Amino acid sequence: MTQQQSIENMEISIEKTPESEFWWEGINNHELHVQACNECDKNWFPTVHRCPYCASTNWNWKKVSGLGKVHSWVGIHRAFDPSFADDVPYTILTVQLDEGPRVLGKLIPSEDSKNLYADIPVKATYYKKGSQTFLGFSKA
Repeated sequence: MTQQQSIENMEISIEKTPESEFWWEGINNHELHVQACNECDKNWFPTVHRCPYCASTNWNWKKVSGLGKVHSWVGIHRAFDPSFADDVPYTILTVQLDEGPRVLGKLIPSEDSKNLYADIPVKATYYKKGSQTFLGFSKA
C-alpha cells in the first residue's frame, strides 16, 4: 500500500461528548443544530452542558437554517491532519449564523476564496472525509 492509499483509507476520529453527539448526528444527516436556552431564549455554539448566558441547564436543540455571513476566515496551507493533505490550500470560515451563534466550516469550493470578503452571505453545505461528514459553507 502506498502512502497516498494509506491516507485515503484513513478514518478521522472525532472526539464526541454527550453534549456534541447530537450535533454530529445532525451534520451526518446534513442538518445544522445549535443549543437553545429555554430560560433566556439565546442560542449558542460550541456545545456545552449549560447556557453560557444564564447558566440554565434547561436547554434543547434547535435546527437552524444554515444561512449566515462570513465573519472572518483563514487560509490553510499546511494540513494539521494527514487526512486533509490533499485539500491544501483550503479556507476555514467563521460564520455568523442568522440565528446568532458563530460556527466554523470549510469554504466549498475552495477556489471561491479569491472573491471572499466580510459579511458575504453563505449557506451551510456538507462534505465527507472517509465516513465522517463535516460542515462547510458555500456562497449563498
